Amino acid sequence: MRGERAAAGLPCRRPRLPPWLTGQLMTVYAGAFLNRIGGVALLFLVFFLTRRGYTPGEAGATVSLYGAGNVVAALGGGVLSDRLGPRGTIVLSMFAGGATVLAIPAASTLWLIMTLCFAAGAALELYRPASAALINSLTAPDHRIEAFAMYRLAMNAGVSGAGVLGGLIAAASFTYVFVLDAATCFAFGAIALLFVHPPPRLAASGDDGAAGGRRQGRPIGLHRHKPLLVYLLGATLLCTVFFQVQVTLPLKVRDLGLSPGDFGALMSINGALILAVQMPLVPLLRRCNPAAAVAVGYLLVGLGFAAAEWATGMPTLVATVLAWTLGEIIFAPVSAAYVAGMAPAHQQGRYQGASSLTYALGLLLAPLVGPAIYDSSPHALGLACGVSATVAAMLIVTSTRLAARSGVSGVSGVSGVSGVGTEEPTDPPRASSSALQAARRLRQSTMSSP
Repeated sequence: MRGERAAAGLPCRRPRLPPWLTGQLMTVYAGAFLNRIGGVALLFLVFFLTRRGYTPGEAGATVSLYGAGNVVAALGGGVLSDRLGPRGTIVLSMFAGGATVLAIPAASTLWLIMTLCFAAGAALELYRPASAALINSLTAPDHRIEAFAMYRLAMNAGVSGAGVLGGLIAAASFTYVFVLDAATCFAFGAIALLFVHPPPRLAASGDDGAAGGRRQGRPIGLHRHKPLLVYLLGATLLCTVFFQVQVTLPLKVRDLGLSPGDFGALMSINGALILAVQMPLVPLLRRCNPAAAVAVGYLLVGLGFAAAEWATGMPTLVATVLAWTLGEIIFAPVSAAYVAGMAPAHQQGRYQGASSLTYALGLLLAPLVGPAIYDSSPHALGLACGVSATVAAMLIVTSTRLAARSGVSGVSGVSGVSGVGTEEPTDPPRASSSALQAARRLRQSTMSSP
């Protein structure tokens, strides 16, 4: 078609990109894709350790230490992003994390492997709150769901290829799995260093972190934000269920007589379904009540992981992957916009760090509780996953109700949803005070007019 138009002397039509999809966002998405297509070390860590002769319990403890490193990253990554800036945080995360991952296959003892996994978890996850804060700053509030959905799409495009690629490489040598992971970390770090240019107000956040707090109001103590705390508790429960994908699902695959390549294929199905469904579903998600969308997503995740423990082969495992992947597609972009809307502009990194903490705690807790329950009874693990996801869904609904009662805009920036604002996030107490002052001035001017 383009050739026919050119032959006729007509200008070729370029496909139009959405106005919110800027070049800077596309650069961030490209880096995330590259990082995820090579991010296979954690995915195959359990296989790597059990092939070396370590027990499932020792493998689970090692993955748990990676999760402990994630906790450190979540606690410090948000503050580091607010002070150092998102680009500097991403660069530090990728280069330090890549170097640590590269050292894991050379470690000769379990304790050294555990130490390196902890360090890798701490370094690699520093980028998560920084990336979320960067995307939030580059996107208008009423396009955040699309922006975060596209970010997830880029990452899962990488994941869909990583499962197959990692399975093929692992069949040759697990060492190459870690080399690939490190190389893509270095590549993402280089892209961030050379091509990412955050907005001035965000790039300079290191200079106005404290000053910004004085100009825009003192930083809000996250421990005082009850809707956020309830949300974080529910999200932590859900992540503990979700990260069974890296702990007990590989054990289930092994116990069914399947191979690491089959596990990689399951992960590729997860990524491919997200690629096919995520963006077409965004218009519907924009019209849904956010709490209901997140709750439904949580319930589907619980259903998928509960049913996995009754799977009898590859076809039934595929069905369970479809269930929890659909839940992931529903809840993940709405949750990201939910947290972004809660945060004042000068505390985006801290709030995104708190959100990342739920992933870190889930990755820490999943290996501690999952294998222990699985060893006693896989069916008991399935029931625990279902119950935990249900409680998590109830907590999300409770979080929204608390926000409504206290007058806090818990989902600011998710347009098209009842009760959702499109203004720049503000400190709720200051916003309320400003509104009262404006009302008093209006009343005084009305009384004084003839």
